[in-house]
Amino acid sequence: MAGTPAARPSSPIPFFRDLGTIIPYTTNSAQSKELTRGMVWRELYVRLQGQLTCTGGNNTAANTLPGDEWAVVHNVTLRLNGRDIYKQISGRALRWLQYYLYGEFPRKSLGTVGDGSTANPSFDSSLILPFWMPRSSSPMDFAFDTSQLSRLELEIQWGTHTDINSAATGFTVAPTVATYVYEVANVGGAFARWNIFPISNAIAGAQNKYQFRIPVGYMYRSFLIYDQSAVITNAYLESQPTQWLGLPIQVVRDKLGVDRRNSIVPGAFANTSYLAGAPGDDLTHFIYLDFVGHGDNLESIDSYGLSDLFLEFDVSGAGTVNVFPSQLVVPRG
Repeated sequence: MAGTPAARPSSPIPFFRDLGTIIPYTTNSAQSKELTRGMVWRELYVRLQGQLTCTGGNNTAANTLPGDEWAVVHNVTLRLNGRDIYKQISGRALRWLQYYLYGEFPRKSLGTVGDGSTANPSFDSSLILPFWMPRSSSPMDFAFDTSQLSRLELEIQWGTHTDINSAATGFTVAPTVATYVYEVANVGGAFARWNIFPISNAIAGAQNKYQFRIPVGYMYRSFLIYDQSAVITNAYLESQPTQWLGLPIQVVRDKLGVDRRNSIVPGAFANTSYLAGAPGDDLTHFIYLDFVGHGDNLESIDSYGLSDLFLEFDVSGAGTVNVFPSQLVVPRG
């Protein structure tokens, strides 16, 4: 008589669902909504829809600002239990984070922003706010267990129409953000936490090793940098006497950023973005420092026990620089 087959280990059960939450637009102010919770989240999808008021002649690449339609979203903030900010990132930076982590921008075919001819251009594009870790050998280590939260809130800090197009006069259809989730059941464990937050400084003029102080006690996988005026010439990551990074920014851009996305660069670049070569897709403004070379997050920079940690830049002139660290909070034995 045949024996009873051994029980198979349980597997995660995936769900993709509409959270039923739409966040309305209010000029230059924040709007927030509470999100439903209960399972382990892998990704949150945020869908931005709307329509600019703009003549066809002004709907040009030259008038389109970095981030394209996502420039109207000044911040996406996920807040836990009322006060704890888990992730906070601008729309234009989230657009680039998706490019570096997933290898794609929103599809060009879904909008007419910056096409050079369409009056009152519409836009409809979605971005991923990730919780599990793309380009990692163990992505589920950083999944987000929402089951024990008392409150989960998404806040959108809105800008205005001229953040998208400098010649726009308003919105024909006011923008909205809708939310969807990719979550799993039948999983558990002590998940690590992946924080994203902004550090912004206005630099007064040319200088060497302008310092951004990075909070210590955590691990850092990567830094997404938005160099608004393209003034950075060299980059460093240091805690004396150790220097983890000391390279010209062009080498950083070529070897730690876009060249690693070789699945879409250069051939498919124009097909996966709205305006290849336009300000919204200008590689001179966005820089990605990734310290994990082959998916092992243990290669992240560990600042536990350090007295300080500085991300430093040589700059050629005045400008504003925004840094978005990927900060990892991992269980320690």
